[in-house]
Amino acid sequence: MRKKHMAIYKTLAAVLSLTLLTGCSQVFESASQPIKAGQTISSDSKWINSDIDGAVDKDTLVSLKDDFHTAVNKEWLLETELDSENMDISNATKAGKILRNRKLAIVKELRTTKEASFESTVEIDPGLLKHDCELVQKFSELAGNWEKRNELGVEPARPYIEVIEEIQNMDDMTDYLLNRSGMNYTGISPIEIGVQKSLSGEAKYEVMITPVYPAEELCLANQDEYSSFSDKGEVYKQTTDGQVWYLLGRLGYSEKEISRILKLCYRFEGRLAELMKSSSQQNDYINYVETADNHYDYEQLLELSPVFPMKELLERYQISDLEDYTVWEPDYIKGVQKLYQSKYLKEIKSYYVVQTVKQLLPLLDRESYDKAVEIEKQLSSRNSNNNNKLPPPTADMEEEQLTEEDEILLEYYFGQYLSGPFDQIYISKYSTREQKEEILEIVNQAVDYYRQMLLEEEWLSEEAREAAVEKLENISIRAVYPNQFKDYRGLEFEAYEENGIATGATLVEAVAAINDFQADRSMEQFGQPYDRDWWDLDVLSATVVNAFYIPTENSINILPGFLCISDFYDASASEEENMGRIGVIIGHEITHAFDSTGCLFDKDGRGGFWYSPKDVVKFQMRVNELGKYYTNIIPYPGATFYNGNLVSSEAVADMGGVKCMLGVAKQKENFDYELFFKSYASLWRCKRVFEYEQIYATDVHPLNFLRTNVTLQQFDEFMETFDIQPGDGMYLEPEKRTIVW
Repeated sequence: MRKKHMAIYKTLAAVLSLTLLTGCSQVFESASQPIKAGQTISSDSKWINSDIDGAVDKDTLVSLKDDFHTAVNKEWLLETELDSENMDISNATKAGKILRNRKLAIVKELRTTKEASFESTVEIDPGLLKHDCELVQKFSELAGNWEKRNELGVEPARPYIEVIEEIQNMDDMTDYLLNRSGMNYTGISPIEIGVQKSLSGEAKYEVMITPVYPAEELCLANQDEYSSFSDKGEVYKQTTDGQVWYLLGRLGYSEKEISRILKLCYRFEGRLAELMKSSSQQNDYINYVETADNHYDYEQLLELSPVFPMKELLERYQISDLEDYTVWEPDYIKGVQKLYQSKYLKEIKSYYVVQTVKQLLPLLDRESYDKAVEIEKQLSSRNSNNNNKLPPPTADMEEEQLTEEDEILLEYYFGQYLSGPFDQIYISKYSTREQKEEILEIVNQAVDYYRQMLLEEEWLSEEAREAAVEKLENISIRAVYPNQFKDYRGLEFEAYEENGIATGATLVEAVAAINDFQADRSMEQFGQPYDRDWWDLDVLSATVVNAFYIPTENSINILPGFLCISDFYDASASEEENMGRIGVIIGHEITHAFDSTGCLFDKDGRGGFWYSPKDVVKFQMRVNELGKYYTNIIPYPGATFYNGNLVSSEAVADMGGVKCMLGVAKQKENFDYELFFKSYASLWRCKRVFEYEQIYATDVHPLNFLRTNVTLQQFDEFMETFDIQPGDGMYLEPEKRTIVW
């Protein structure tokens, strides 16, 4: 329970969330194709893939009627230059750099000013904000004091490993699981207990009993790897092996001892994995919920778990003798009873040694941290199949270069362990109530139009239309910052004094305190009404450049990190400009509530079709038509295929966003449609090296120039605004236009 463990429904929410700006992780294998300025994507097209570096020069002739995306963005493309550190420049990457520099400025101020605090521009309790600043300052002292950390070396890890080695029997093992000595660092349990939103329809938090979470609590990160070992599993195994060999070696373990520990750990994890449903079964959300979501009363739960110390764990968290517990995979719970026995004690102990090593390694001295980073980079590069990953944004500031320690604190320690307090500081400094109110006003206008659109949608059955409107009325909106901020004043830890003398805490102990605090706060939610608008910054960080829809919550999320640049949103811009940018993004996310994934979840985010079979067929036919249209497009000169089915869902959302804002525009006098459409085209401007464009051609989002041109082709308002006629490159015959919604 010490880890910020998410219940299964939350995991699925992350898997299923349909982000707007997600990057891609596949490599598109293709021979390098030289790009010439002014070269169209194919002989029968007037479009240029101007996203590619070198595709446009000052002599390139292009008109709004023939290639709207290139014509609108030509000047920006000519002014924008790529280099070795910036091989992909877009509004998203620009916003990412600004966001990073803002965060680094906060780190710098908190590290250099003893009494640093910020005068908030939002409604946050001054005492809460002051405590946030103190927490971040103390944590930065512990994490950034490399001299002291190097002096301590790996010794802070030793007692946490030794307490596991000293376990002699199952009673000792139970004491360790219950953390009676305070030395169970991982908080992992073979059977996890957490508090999450009820899936049964009741608006409350309930106790959930689940298997371990493979991605975080199994070394190979997937239960299937233990029965069918793959290259991906080998990468994770090498990562774990490297971490364990390094740290246990420094702690004085022999090669024979380390080999034994790893062997026994993998053996125990394999036994756990064998009890779990496969990843494909878990990812089949509807069927999984129907078979895995089971309810037991207290006595039934104890009968299900007679050997494993379920009773003691429930008592520890003061959630015993309840009327209802949600149990995922009861067969797994039964199987653990056979494993929680003395004959498997050595395996269980080895599992905890390995998991403890993995968590402690980056919290020790600089050598250990560097080793952890080195191993993590190897995992990232080998696991992504992408050797052309975007370079990290530069950390240059106007006045001076920030120190390497500032970047490490920001990139690893705050984001990993103290994201909530740090995000609240960021929000207090860079967000405003006016900004939130303006974004919410755009959201409300979009929802109002969508309501009318759904009511008038002819292809929907009456039953589906009513369900869709009900779902729309219940969409949860997280915009800019939480309505209520999290109070961290129950979290305390000491830091080093100015002279470097420890006052009783190490970085290892500080992280333990953070994890304990998060676990206790999670358990306090039990029985409380479920707040659909609650925004936990520890789970959903605000300092990310993104906007997205989460189907299992029926929520749209507009993060403040997304609002860093005027190209996404500008309070001083015209209504048409903001509608063409943040407005269509909001409409895009609302559309995801009704797409092929959104239709699997009801107004409360519970699984279950609300489309009738006939509705599904009609919907999919329209989506398929759009997919076919994209498949016939050449994505760049020399390419032979574009996967329209892959991008169809995001393309539908793009069109839904534009249609939504055009619907809002009809209600406004003297609306400047030309400015609106040009603003939309500027939203997707980007410039990247050709190899990157090949990679992005395998992403679920259409390529940027297509997000402009194909989307706008579908609308009469666009054709009329620019007087586009047959023979123009942007013209599309009315019978070929496909707007799903």
